Amino acid sequence: MAFLAEIGLLAGGFLLGTIWFTMVILPIFFGLLRAVFWSIKGLVRFRGALRYLLPPVICLGAIYATALFLYPFFPAALAYLIESESFALGQSLALVFLLGRAVLFRSGRTGLTAGFLSFLQPYLTESGTEAAQRIQSRLASPI
Repeated sequence: MAFLAEIGLLAGGFLLGTIWFTMVILPIFFGLLRAVFWSIKGLVRFRGALRYLLPPVICLGAIYATALFLYPFFPAALAYLIESESFALGQSLALVFLLGRAVLFRSGRTGLTAGFLSFLQPYLTESGTEAAQRIQSRLASPI
């Protein structure tokens, strides 16, 4: 029974690590920095760069609000979850897997760039629209 609990904690850690990485870490370290860089270059309005920060903050707030809501009902369970090595391993595996996909594989980078461009489409300047079209045509062409 303990083995099944550890497998469940590993899977739960992987799920939370996936949500954490894709909804908080990646948008901040990839999208926000790129949006600020494009804003400095004049390709996107600065309001778009600030708007890129909103979804990670909302997701982070939802994760913390859930933890704060559950803590009074299940303090021992949350304490066990925090100290669980399987849960931490699941989060670490998710981080390594998704970071490897984002860095090593073209499909991961293409997906990140396509999501970035679609999110900032309403905030692009004229030169930003031209740059986005060049990037999209380059992404569409096979290597």
